[in-house]
Amino acid sequence: MLAALVAATGCEIHDEQVQSGAVSVGERRLLPVSPKTVGQMVNHDAPTSIEYVEDYAAGLERASASGRPLVIICRASWCRWCAGLSQGVLADPKVVQRSSRCVCVTLDADRDADVCRRLGVRGFPTVILQTPDGREVKRLTGRSEVRTLATAIDEATARLAKPPAAPAADALLLR
Repeated sequence: MLAALVAATGCEIHDEQVQSGAVSVGERRLLPVSPKTVGQMVNHDAPTSIEYVEDYAAGLERASASGRPLVIICRASWCRWCAGLSQGVLADPKVVQRSSRCVCVTLDADRDADVCRRLGVRGFPTVILQTPDGREVKRLTGRSEVRTLATAIDEATARLAKPPAAPAADALLLR
């Protein structure tokens, strides 16, 4: 019955109130963090959010000019997993830091339906990593974890950092 109620009413995303004081998590007790402690933990040079381009063609052009890979986030306003991706995985400092090595494009399922269709998006959210010339390197569909996306970005940037393979020995022979 609860499942039917949730299915009928849907899920809403709300910000929770933060309470001061110690918080229990399992058997551990977490103490509140002072602004001084936070200042010591934060790298002020690190980006705090992902910078997005909201047009695929403009993102591809920017990636081509800079030699950086594309990270394309295809999401829908009506998708609860997309909201979770935006509020969780894409807000995580590990992903945010890695995203600065890429050109990040966000596509809306309704507004950019044609582009999503051309990219072969069949579910949301979908994250597509492409080379600067638009070749797909990796695709993640559905619920994603920080480690999975961070690793995919690392692999895409590492692939571009490798020098081109040397030509085969027989290709060097003069005819």
